[in-house]
Amino acid sequence: KEFKMIKPGQGKMNRFDLKWPRGVDDNSSFTFAETIVVTKGDVMGVGGEGNKGKSTFALNLAIENMDDHNVTLVLSENVHRLDERLAHFDWVDIFKPDGGWKFEVIEARGAAEFLDIARERPNNLIIFDWLNVTTDSYKVSDFYETLTKLIDEGVVAVIQQKRSYKDYVVGGEAALDYSSVFLLLRAGKIEVVKAKVYDYFDPNDKMYCFDIIKSGSRFTNIHEVYDCPQCKGKKFYRGEKCGRCYGAGYLFTLEED
Repeated sequence: KEFKMIKPGQGKMNRFDLKWPRGVDDNSSFTFAETIVVTKGDVMGVGGEGNKGKSTFALNLAIENMDDHNVTLVLSENVHRLDERLAHFDWVDIFKPDGGWKFEVIEARGAAEFLDIARERPNNLIIFDWLNVTTDSYKVSDFYETLTKLIDEGVVAVIQQKRSYKDYVVGGEAALDYSSVFLLLRAGKIEVVKAKVYDYFDPNDKMYCFDIIKSGSRFTNIHEVYDCPQCKGKKFYRGEKCGRCYGAGYLFTLEED
């Protein structure tokens, strides 16, 4: 068997200039965007519960990068709502001179079709919204492993469902193992679960609150927050609404228990 030999200079980290979603109305931002390093060939994971901002994140990621990269947005549901949602992106021109969008949109279902798309577009920014796997964690591992082999100079963001009663997505260990970045969306919050490479500060475990406005089209009121030390982010303490965080589950300043 012949092995690929790596020569000096071939192991250089090739950065991918990725722009992250942000609050365009109030200039608020997820500060992890300042430090997380994304490189060509990376796979990123974004897990979240239903109706908690996953598709908002996916759309904004596509639109923030459409002028700098070839972007492919892959939708597995709610395609009939796309035009209505995109109509609220009035802060940016999303159309090409010929009337088409500046990013391509493909409807596909299931891991097999997702991999076919990645195989044909190894240098694109591909956003899968969303990967539906409810059982068989090993299938998630196979999917992520194959995906990492298919991507060349592009980057893939895999949006994946998380059950409300579980801490992570189905096949969570595999999603974390193969992802260079993994973010977790909960109700009004996003957490950096994993950032493998970063520049200025360590963003791992940092958490942010946010609001979503304009029919789910954009983020606003983004702030870094900390889990409430009394209710541990659960919003309730000893059967009642937590009095320390007033039921929010988080605080805006770090406090010791």
